[in-house]
Parts: sequence; structure tokens; C-alpha cells
Amino acid sequence: MWYFEQKGYTPAQAAGIVGNFMGESGLNPAASNGSHSGIAQWDAARRNRILKATGIDVWHASYQQQLAAAYWELHHTKLGRGANAAVLGSKTAAGAAVQFRNRFERPGYVPGDEQRRIGYADELLSRYPSPIHIAPRGAPWKAAAAPTGKATVHVKFSNPPPGLSTTSLVEGDLFHGAPKVTTSMPPGGAP
Repeated sequence: MWYFEQKGYTPAQAAGIVGNFMGESGLNPAASNGSHSGIAQWDAARRNRILKATGIDVWHASYQQQLAAAYWELHHTKLGRGANAAVLGSKTAAGAAVQFRNRFERPGYVPGDEQRRIGYADELLSRYPSPIHIAPRGAPWKAAAAPTGKATVHVKFSNPPPGLSTTSLVEGDLFHGAPKVTTSMPPGGAP
């Protein structure tokens, strides 16, 4: 999701896009059904258009390259621009998922497919909060500070000597830089 958020999409919009890739390929860049391949299951015509314009062969490219190809297609093809405008107009992950599915992916009819993709998008949005906060469209671009937080890490030793335990406290920016790590052991905890 972060790839699309860094390009200016809201977390909900990014979740709608990536939720569709989950529905198409399970996020497997090597996924193929014989006539379509990659995370977006590109057909030969779309593959060739992307290859000619970007040098990216989406049928054999890495996951990151395929994300870049999808972003290029969203901004440089008639199909992509229409899908992009619809996704950018979406306020929810479900809305973005439906717009991306119907305007970019355009899969054949499979009962329950739209709801499955909405489910992926909603799950992504709830499970992976964004470290990027972007001003609303039309406002000058500003990224707010990424969330910071604290975590306590408990390390469990297999067959430790009696009384040995440790606790580590991680403080600072967990998304960027090097957080401060403090580890403590009870007196006499180490042999």
C-alpha cells in the first residue's frame, strides 16, 4: 500500500488498489492463468503497451516493477486515467476497490468476486495503518510526521536457567531511523 500512498493516494484508495491485486494474483508477481500474468493479470496487449513505453515486461518483472507499471498505466492510458479518476474520487477502501476492479482490472464475472476484493481492501486498511499522512487532494502536499510508538518485546528462551528472563523496550520512531532499545534482566538473571 505504501507505494501508492507515496504517490499521493489516500490509505483507503491504496488499499482498494492493492486489494484488487490480491484478488487477481494473491500479490504473486509470477501468477499466470495462461493468457494473463502478473499482479494485475495483464493480457498481451496491455503487457506490450507497458513494455514499449517503460521497458518493464510485466509478465517477468519484480513486484516493485509491476507496481510501477500499474502506476504508469493509471496515468498514461485511456483505461488507466479513467480508473485513476474514479479511484481518486473514492473516499473508502470499498469504493476504491469497486472502481479499480470495474475500470482497471475488468475481470470476468465470478460470483462473490467484488465482495472478496472489498474484503481484502478493508482488511488491508485495518491491518496496516499508514505511516504516511497526506493532505487532502487540492491542498499543498505535506507529509505529517509518521506515527511513533513504544513496544515491549518479550524474548522467550528455550530451557532457560531458573529465573532468567528479559524485557526490551523499544522507543522512538518505529518506521524511520533507529529506535532506542533498552534491555533489562532481573538481578541474578544471567548465569
